[in-house]
Amino acid sequence: MSSFVSDDKACEVHGHYLVSLQAATAVSHCVTCSFTGKGVLNLVLARINSLEIYDISEDGGDMTLNQKLPINGRISTLNVINNTNTTNTTTTSTTTTSTTDTIMFTTDRCKAATLRYNTDTKQVETISSADFNEQIGAESEKGHFAIVSEEHNLAVFHMYAGYLKIAPFTTSGTSRHLDLSPSGPSYNARLDEPDGVLSVQFIPGSSVPAVAVLYVDNKQRYFMKTYTVTLPPSSTPSSATRGG
Repeated sequence: MSSFVSDDKACEVHGHYLVSLQAATAVSHCVTCSFTGKGVLNLVLARINSLEIYDISEDGGDMTLNQKLPINGRISTLNVINNTNTTNTTTTSTTTTSTTDTIMFTTDRCKAATLRYNTDTKQVETISSADFNEQIGAESEKGHFAIVSEEHNLAVFHMYAGYLKIAPFTTSGTSRHLDLSPSGPSYNARLDEPDGVLSVQFIPGSSVPAVAVLYVDNKQRYFMKTYTVTLPPSSTPSSATRGG
């Protein structure tokens, strides 16, 4: 017959010893944005396999948990897509988008998703999701990288050695997000560096999308190269152009 311990520390059911598991407390990523409302300051924490969204008071002295979202996998990157009036230097046009920001994250299983907050239902909604598992090579030994450029309506991912995933933004309703579907405009661009990428960053102020890649070779020498990114008019694959 089953017996339960009243102090909630443990219970014994049919010979199995059960204990309650503590939720992850370590913070792996952190961003600030206006996610839950116009003019609201939010702090978003990634705790291994969950996202916690906090409302920050106007004076910055109080922090209230608004949402806690379990994630199926270990979060490897966390970014914000800022949905404000932004001038696109690539097309010299200004796009008016949502007054709340979008959250983008990836997991160690090469999954990706973008999230938005529905101010009517007070719930977080998934705008898009994708599986980046591809037969193009080994995963990067240095971990995943993801960067966002609202200036060029573009996101770049580095998950596999020797490749960048180029993903232009699309617009749905009043918010920008990533079309991460297999038939979407994203494509893989080849890098000169087979592996050892330590960081990838957009170069601000460039008239065309450009990224700087910091990497280390097998002799522990550090280098940096720049690449310009070609945005094809369709989903036809293209490649990044080395800048030096």
